[in-house]
Amino acid sequence: MLYFCSDLHLGHDKSFIYEPRGFNSMQENADTIFANFQETVSSEDDLYILGDLLVGFSSDMYVEYLTALPGKLHLLWGNHDSDRRKDFLSTLPNVVETLGCGATLRYGKWHFLLSHYPTLTANYDDYDKPLKARIWNLHGHTHSNNMYEFMDRGWQSYNVAVDAHNCYPVSIEQVIEDIKWYYIQRQYEMRD
Repeated sequence: MLYFCSDLHLGHDKSFIYEPRGFNSMQENADTIFANFQETVSSEDDLYILGDLLVGFSSDMYVEYLTALPGKLHLLWGNHDSDRRKDFLSTLPNVVETLGCGATLRYGKWHFLLSHYPTLTANYDDYDKPLKARIWNLHGHTHSNNMYEFMDRGWQSYNVAVDAHNCYPVSIEQVIEDIKWYYIQRQYEMRD
């Protein structure tokens, strides 16, 4: 199974990160995210983290969390990923690849552009194509709790950040189901 997330911000002791997620501390944020990931992702799964996994090196505890994250980790870099952090994260035993600032992924007939920042992936003429023939951007960065935040602007993007998924990673099947649901709703609304 493929899972996606971004913006865990482990070690980021700023209330504007953990309070909107419903936590009272950085530690509560980290404990919940870790428990949710352990509950969802198996050791055989692939987990794509689209940036901002760790902010700072405040404690060895976060190293323990990171090495115990389930699945095979594929890391993309975000705006908080300094060269020092990139070097450190690249050495973790559960990291199978680092993908720089972006990557493409094909899943069946579906096409995805993975990035930390929301990215426009096509012209408006893509609306004539079937959903699975379009290029969909999976992103984080905005800390919005809305997984569809840019679709209303005509972007083919989907927010995989933990903020938009109750601090859980999201599976590729759920992403596809959500995209289909959104476009069925849009077509229904346009008829009214």
